[in-house]
Amino acid sequence: MTTLRFDGTSGADTLAVSLDTLLRTRLLIQANSGGGKSHALRAMLEQTHGKVLQIVLDPEGEFATLRESFGFVLAGKDGDVPAHPKVARVLCRRLLEANASAVIDLYDLTLVERREFVKLFLTELMALPRALWKPTLIVLDEAHLFCPERGSGESQSTESVIALCTQGRKRGFCAVLATQRISKLHKDAAAELLNKLIGRTGLDVDMKRAGDELGMDKDHRMALRTLTPGEFFGYGPALGGEITRVRSRPAITSHPDANSLTAAHAPPSASVLALVAQIGDLPAIAAQEAKTVETLERQVKELQGQLRQVQRGTAAPDPGVTQRAVEDAVRAAMERDRVAVSAVIAEAHEQISDALTRLSLLRHTSAPAIASGERPARSLPDAPSERRMTKTQLPPAVVDRVYPRAGATPISNTMRRMLSVLVQLDALGVEFPEKRTMAGWSGVSHTTGTFSNQLRGLRDAGCIEVQGDRLRITDVGRENAAPSVAISTLSDLHSVWESKFSATVARMFRALLSLSGPRMKPVSKAELAESVGVSHTTGTFSNQLRELRSPGVIEDVDKQSVRLTRLVYPEGLRHG
Repeated sequence: MTTLRFDGTSGADTLAVSLDTLLRTRLLIQANSGGGKSHALRAMLEQTHGKVLQIVLDPEGEFATLRESFGFVLAGKDGDVPAHPKVARVLCRRLLEANASAVIDLYDLTLVERREFVKLFLTELMALPRALWKPTLIVLDEAHLFCPERGSGESQSTESVIALCTQGRKRGFCAVLATQRISKLHKDAAAELLNKLIGRTGLDVDMKRAGDELGMDKDHRMALRTLTPGEFFGYGPALGGEITRVRSRPAITSHPDANSLTAAHAPPSASVLALVAQIGDLPAIAAQEAKTVETLERQVKELQGQLRQVQRGTAAPDPGVTQRAVEDAVRAAMERDRVAVSAVIAEAHEQISDALTRLSLLRHTSAPAIASGERPARSLPDAPSERRMTKTQLPPAVVDRVYPRAGATPISNTMRRMLSVLVQLDALGVEFPEKRTMAGWSGVSHTTGTFSNQLRGLRDAGCIEVQGDRLRITDVGRENAAPSVAISTLSDLHSVWESKFSATVARMFRALLSLSGPRMKPVSKAELAESVGVSHTTGTFSNQLRELRSPGVIEDVDKQSVRLTRLVYPEGLRHG
């Protein structure tokens, strides 16, 4: 097993880190200025060079000196190859094809250009064909600039960095993000980095976030201020099961200071020159690819224009095209339009029907109470007897909240709506839903700290029981649940699911309803993608599948196909 090592502190033993485990579980390194973050990255790259491919996205131009002792291709100003947004995609592909480790110096680019480069480079990385998937460390320094937390600025590279952290593992790509300001790094990226090295931290907001990452309480967080440069608290699957205080090992290569940043790079070795020759003339390759794309786009526009002329009946007759073929093409186009319009009308009808149902329920619930001057009860009227299900669909009326445990957290409106979701799911026969299903139904992420805190509050209040990754509502929970509209038909259920997704994902969900059906037949990803007009090999399609997979709406049959689950077609729920 390949390992990299950290020294223990206070005479402790050396910590051996499994590189194989690290590649599967990713890494976050955080320390403030002068805290040893860059030094720890350098030591890690030195220890693992030659054992795994390495690509370093270097915004400050600090890591070119690695070539003093190691065979890195240098990209950037005065490097072996250029580094500019225009060649980012080609550079990514050529590095993987040549199996070349590289340091990509972005220092001479503007911040906007750096973000554009990272976006294009990582987008191409995630779209590479399977033949180029291989174990690779993708190191991104100053990661908070490229993937900022909400409210800390905007970056066009944010989604690409998150995609690397969430989807890179299956391709062998290990994200290693380093930052001085952990509070400014997007939580969706940080949450996927299961190994943490937290160094010296001074600001309260960073200490809180770093402490949360390590599971430290408020009292123990003060230790983060006392760490010396190069010392870290480490935690994660590759670093052991407990928080360990470690020190990064001395580096072999020199770490540049302000006086040496302009020094000439170490000359390339013969092996590096051979790799550079394989990579080729990036500007020429990028220009040729752009020209090819431009030519193809022009041809597509010309063909689309010819097709429109044929459909309008204004084109000169082509002796190779029969009148029957033209009529068939026109009929097919009209049928596609008819189906599309019908789908829009059906969707609008369902939305209007749902709105009228809600309005009717509110009128029946509130009118008697308003007339008598009483406070309206929270229960809703029973549905007609022929539409009732065997399980209770609505919580009983309550006026005051129930807190069965002394000192329990008050139940907020958000928590009451979460209980309402559990009531609805239980009525559908889902007695023990997964946390991710409840979160998806509630419209929140199950990986956030806020969601975990709300579940903890509900559990402490006696409203839910937690069994592993599954939940069950209690009688106390039913009494505290917010009112909800009963789901009596499959049409109601499917409309609810659609409302949880973005427009594009909702369209894919409707396509799955048609293709998979009540029998929940497997559907190939290629067929599904074709039905919604996208390619099944793109990152966009994978992201849309993940949005459906996250709450448990679909499951993977194999690598090539998916199908709907019982959350979409529960037993006993009729059509309507």
